[in-house]
Amino acid sequence: MNSKDFYLAMERLINPEPLDPEEALADLLQALHEQLLVRVKSVANGEAYLKSHPGTVISMPSSANGIFLTGGPWEDYSTPNRDLRLLIAMDAVLGFPDRVANYPQDFKTSKHKSPEEIKQRLQSLLEKNVSELTITYTRSDGSSQELTLAEILKRKEAFEMAYNPNDCPEIRWGAPENSDERATCRRQAPSHQRKNMESVRKWFTQRLRPPT
Repeated sequence: MNSKDFYLAMERLINPEPLDPEEALADLLQALHEQLLVRVKSVANGEAYLKSHPGTVISMPSSANGIFLTGGPWEDYSTPNRDLRLLIAMDAVLGFPDRVANYPQDFKTSKHKSPEEIKQRLQSLLEKNVSELTITYTRSDGSSQELTLAEILKRKEAFEMAYNPNDCPEIRWGAPENSDERATCRRQAPSHQRKNMESVRKWFTQRLRPPT
């Protein structure tokens, strides 16, 4: 089975009865928000470690296998597995209105509304909720930065390269270059590590199962 058919089959096994689409969307958003809140703590833990060890550069494994599965400080403070799951969760949220429109039989939908009408209703709910849900992280200068889920979703691509604890928290949260938010950044991963991250980026871009 291709991945799309596999996940559809699994969803139908897990939920043999049609779901209320609005409740299902709310559950997806809650799960994504919870993942982001946990990630705030993970990034902060890495920052605390580096601040208590001035001048330290955490060693990064050279292989994709090592990046996803290794020991020591890299295992403790990097977030490749978490970020890959986060990207998949973002995909699920953003693709949900289409998911319902394309497979309405899997949901409790009104027979009096077209798939396009249902999709537009869910899209409106999605846009409303992601503009209201927020996380707050601590920037390099100690100030707080609030981000809505809407802002984070627009930065989705940046999270393919945001797992290295040697990068400042602004980079790890996808702050655009030359933005006011990025201006407080005081640390970046060494160039050889960035090059290595680019070489394994396909695992994140293509949402591949981590190598073991």
